[in-house]
Amino acid sequence: MPAAHWQYPARAALRQRDLAARYGGEEFIVLLPETDKTGVLAVARRIQDKIGQLEIQHRGSPVGSISASIGIYVGLPISDVDTPSKLVVRVDAALYEAKRLGRNRICEA
Repeated sequence: MPAAHWQYPARAALRQRDLAARYGGEEFIVLLPETDKTGVLAVARRIQDKIGQLEIQHRGSPVGSISASIGIYVGLPISDVDTPSKLVVRVDAALYEAKRLGRNRICEA
């Protein structure tokens, strides 16, 4: 995939304090501090829209082109209980649920 394509999640996260980074081979993490569920869902949908606009064909995809399955977590971590690793595990489970349900979906942890 050309380098410019992986930048789409970063372009969809609009505020200067937001962070988008590659987390795995085809996974990204987007941190949206001080953002409620409505805002998180708006950014997730914007990411999906921008990826869809690329119209990169993918024969193995149910929608015929690449798409974005997204897991989200909205809330304040509890100190000494919710480690970053535990939060990533929750969001990762939501991501795989989105994939299991047919891809190109958003599921909440």
